[in-house]
Amino acid sequence: MKRLYLKMASGGTITAPESGDPSISARSAALGDPVSAQSVRWIQVYYRDPAPSFCPSPTGGTFNVSNGLRVIWGI
Repeated sequence: MKRLYLKMASGGTITAPESGDPSISARSAALGDPVSAQSVRWIQVYYRDPAPSFCPSPTGGTFNVSNGLRVIWGI
């Protein structure tokens, strides 16, 4: 598991990579996991919110994760 980006949401939206950020391939390589053509990666977003009513049950939780995506890297 690698953390590619750490972002703060604005209006409930996050974009990564943003202008000025390294590409996903470059960031992954910098973390010791180069991505080559036809590599398979699983990508998921982990998010936190300090408001205990924001995240789903159990009540009081302050984090959640997105559905995971299986990505086959292109050329």
